[in-house]
Amino acid sequence: MAVTSNLYTAASGSLAGPYSYSFPIIADTDIRVSVDGTIKTVTTHYTIDTSNTRITFVGGQEPSVGQVVIVYRSTDEDPITNTFVAGSTIRSNELNDNFKQLLYIAQETDNQALSTLSGSMMNNLTFGKGA
Repeated sequence: MAVTSNLYTAASGSLAGPYSYSFPIIADTDIRVSVDGTIKTVTTHYTIDTSNTRITFVGGQEPSVGQVVIVYRSTDEDPITNTFVAGSTIRSNELNDNFKQLLYIAQETDNQALSTLSGSMMNNLTFGKGA
C-alpha cells in the first residue's frame, strides 16, 4: 500500500512543526492538512516547503499539545493533467504525467477505502456464480 499521508501527535516545543511528508505530489495544491479532523487552509493556517517536503504552521495557528496532525495528499482529478487533440504530437512526459495523476488518485482511493473499512482486507475473494 502506497504512503499518501503522515500522522503526527503535536508535542510541546515543536507545535509549529515542521511536519514532513513522505509522499510524492504533482502540485502544491495536492497537499492537505487536518488537525483533529478539522481541515486547515494553506497560507491561513500553514505554509508548504516543497523543496524540503514539509509544512509549518503559521504563528497563532499551531495545534495544541496532543492534537493529531495529518499531512496528506489529495490529487486533483479534474482536469486531467494533459489533454490530447487529434493530429497533435503526443509527448512521453505528458503521457507519464497523466498516468502519474491516475496512479496517485488510485492510491489515495485505496488508502481511503481501507481506513473507512478499518482494518485490512484478507482471505480469498471469489467472483462468479454461487454454488
